[in-house]
Amino acid sequence: MKKKIPLLLLLIFMLPFGLMAQNTFRIMGTVTDTYGEPLIGANVYIPAFNTGAATDMAGKYVIELSKDVAQGQQVVLNVTYVGYKSQSVTLTLTGNSIQQDFELEEDVFESETVVVTGIASKTSKSVAEVAVSRVPAAQLAEIQSYQGLSQLVSGKISGVQVAPSSGNVGGGFRFFVRGGGGLNGDEQPVIYIDGIRVEDAEIEGYGVGGQGSSILANLNVQDIENIEVLKGPAAAAMYGTDGSNGVVLITTKSGKLGAGLRPYSVSYKYDYGYNTQAYKFKKDRFESADGANGIYQDGLIRNHYVNFSGGTGILRYYASYENRLENGILPNSSMDRSSVRLNLSAYPTENLTFQFTSAFIFNNIQRPNNDNNIYGWLGNTLLRLWYFTDSASVAGIKDLNKNNQYLGSFKITWKPIEELELNAGVGIDDNDWRQDQIFPVTGRYSTINKGQKSIYNRHNRQYTYDLNARYNYDITKDLRGSSVIGTQILDRKLTTSFMSAENFGSQFIMNIGSGLTINEYDEGFSHTRQAGIYLDNNFSYKDQYFLTLAIRRDYASTIEKTLLL
Repeated sequence: MKKKIPLLLLLIFMLPFGLMAQNTFRIMGTVTDTYGEPLIGANVYIPAFNTGAATDMAGKYVIELSKDVAQGQQVVLNVTYVGYKSQSVTLTLTGNSIQQDFELEEDVFESETVVVTGIASKTSKSVAEVAVSRVPAAQLAEIQSYQGLSQLVSGKISGVQVAPSSGNVGGGFRFFVRGGGGLNGDEQPVIYIDGIRVEDAEIEGYGVGGQGSSILANLNVQDIENIEVLKGPAAAAMYGTDGSNGVVLITTKSGKLGAGLRPYSVSYKYDYGYNTQAYKFKKDRFESADGANGIYQDGLIRNHYVNFSGGTGILRYYASYENRLENGILPNSSMDRSSVRLNLSAYPTENLTFQFTSAFIFNNIQRPNNDNNIYGWLGNTLLRLWYFTDSASVAGIKDLNKNNQYLGSFKITWKPIEELELNAGVGIDDNDWRQDQIFPVTGRYSTINKGQKSIYNRHNRQYTYDLNARYNYDITKDLRGSSVIGTQILDRKLTTSFMSAENFGSQFIMNIGSGLTINEYDEGFSHTRQAGIYLDNNFSYKDQYFLTLAIRRDYASTIEKTLLL
């Protein structure tokens, strides 16, 4: 009897699992390429049930459904994998399970890659009539480390050059887009991140020799999925006059199902290296070459990056954290950046989609005084006969920049009827910058009396609003049309203030209020509004001949106010 009791308990314990197994319908199979090699992480999903799975290390997948819901249903089963042509099959769910294997063909020309060629326009790359260049950022970042956006883009897009304006870490850079209008504003392209128009200003504040810092240095390149660049007249037609110099569209990563039955994946990456001096001065050109070369240092680079990605049939999520420490090749040159990102995508029904992106960035940048400055390292070494400033005084100068930024967007896509798509989105770029520049009391400076402290504050907040409707229709068997009508609005507020004081009584008290001499102080405010209303009609005949008719009307207003104190 004692032996029968454990057996009875085991049967009772296993009974619910047996019943659950009997009430479960399974769709299973293998996804391979044309050579029979398994494709790991391919997405297999059923749109009607908002559920799916990803393939495991052997290319196998399993989708489990309730038999009460699935039995007798006819559904479409889709499979997608980056770099391969997608496939779809129609299945009738009968019995207890179905075996469905897929063999995907490689998409050599990425003909199915969808690119964004306008505010509301999405088209296959194979039939895109707009000049679009694409950088697969996520693929590149997996095999190589990049210091920033400029290094990631440089040399990878035909007709687009990126030139750094500074050798400092966190320094600014400029785009040169061939085919851009070059007649508007600062001749730089408009930049969007996940539909948010972001500020790409180079901040100098109180100067260190003409080399500013870029707000785009805040962006973690590990979070970028892809980058698309629009050039030529079409960019201006779709994005208004500001797009006449080109448009850069950056898309960050979204959640993906984990391999096999696991609903998530975790990835960690660690980078370690040095910035080193690229050019050494020679005595045949500079008498003080040894002293100039002695200034340079090996700048440590250390980067931690971790991300979480996954989801279910209804929800996808992507979360990441990065901490990057990078020192420059000159003393007092560094960047310490931390960023946190959360992207969510929800599919409550087949016709309704919600997308939410958010990122917090905390970036501390220290800049050295540079060559075209009487307090710079090179000027005081290579031109040492002039005896501008001693090295201890140069080393004592601090230029500290603290930059906090939030990027967030929310978008809704609704398809009330077939071929009609309604989109509404809002995005915010909120950036707060503070600079503290300190010349210590103990230093000797030709134009400064008993130390100096300068403070520069800058706060920029801008909202992007998008509303549009798109309708696709067939005119004849071979002639297809697509019409988009919508509006895009930008609302930007910028406030600045600065103050400088000198003649401090103590080297230990450098609060700006303790300076006996106030050199300058001022503040300013500007409010800019831009709105564009557009109508875009696209026609394609056999996906070989295209005609685009577009009209756009832009409105803008700016209010500026400066207070002289």
